[in-house]
Amino acid sequence: MIHGDPDLFTRPDALLSTIKLPEGTWQLAAYPAGGWQPSGEVSRLALYAGLVLSLLVSLLVFALLRSLGALSAAKRQAEQANAVKTRFFSHMTHELRAPLSALEAALQQLADDAVRRDDVHARPLLDQAGRNSARLGRVIDDILDIKRLEADGITYAFARCHVRGVIDDALEQVEPLLSQYHSHVEVESYLAPEETIWGDAHRLAQVLVNLLGNAIRHSPEGSTITLHASRIDGRLRIEVIDKGPGLDEEALAAVLRDSGVTLLAGDAGGSGLGLSLSRLIIVQHRGVLGAYNIVGRGSSFYIELPVQPG
Repeated sequence: MIHGDPDLFTRPDALLSTIKLPEGTWQLAAYPAGGWQPSGEVSRLALYAGLVLSLLVSLLVFALLRSLGALSAAKRQAEQANAVKTRFFSHMTHELRAPLSALEAALQQLADDAVRRDDVHARPLLDQAGRNSARLGRVIDDILDIKRLEADGITYAFARCHVRGVIDDALEQVEPLLSQYHSHVEVESYLAPEETIWGDAHRLAQVLVNLLGNAIRHSPEGSTITLHASRIDGRLRIEVIDKGPGLDEEALAAVLRDSGVTLLAGDAGGSGLGLSLSRLIIVQHRGVLGAYNIVGRGSSFYIELPVQPG
C-alpha cells in the first residue's frame, strides 16, 4: 500500500512529483492533468528526428532485402554450377571408361602373346602399360564414387558387423598388391574376436583397402605393413602404419584440416582420390580419418569410429 496525497494525480496545478517508495523500487512521476505540451521548437526537432529515423530504417530494410536477393541469386548460380560440374564429371568418366576397357583388353592380349613368344623386351613395357591403365581405371572409379557420394547416390547397408571380418576382407583384396611388392601385413589386434561395430562392412573394407594400398605402394619392397586395431575411449581405432618416407608438413596439414586434396605425391600408384573417398565414407559413419608421422618408421593413417549406432 502506497501512502500519499489522494488528489496528487488530479490537481490542475500538480507539478512533477515523486512518490517515496521503499529503497530499491521504481519511482512514479505525476504530471499535470492537462498533459505536457511541448514547445514548437521541440515539436520540430521531434518531427525531424522521426523522419531521420524512418529514413534510416528504410535504408536498412532496403539493404537487407538487396543482400537477401544477392544471396539467393548466388545460391542458385552455385547450384547450377554444381549440377553442370556433376554432369561433366559423369559424362567424362563414362566416356573414358569404354576406351580404357578396350585398351586393357588389348594390352592383356599383347602381354599373353609376348609370354608365348618369350619376348623379354616387350614384356616389361607391356606390364608397365598394364599397370598404368589399371591405375587410370582406379582413378576413374574413384571419381565416380566421389560424385555418387556427394550426390547421396550411394546407399549404405548399415548393420552390426564383425570388425575382424572387415579386416580379413580388406586383407584378401590387397593380397595381389602385397605379392607384387613382396610385402606383408602384420595385424596387431587388441579386440575381442567377436568385437562388432555398427556400419557398412563393404564400405569400411573399402576404406581399409585404400589405406593398406597406399601404405604398400609408399613403402619399400619387402616391407612389413602394420595394421593396429584397438578401442580408445569407447571408440574403435584402426591404424595402418607404413615404412615409407612419411608425409611432408603440407600434406600432413592437409589431412588434419580435411582439405580433400591429393595427399600422396610421387608415382607410387596412388592418386589421392581414394583418400578423399575414404573420408566421405568415414564421415557417413560419424567417424574421423587422420594421420601423423612416426619418426624413423614412416607415417600412420587411422580411422576412429563409434562402436554403438547414434
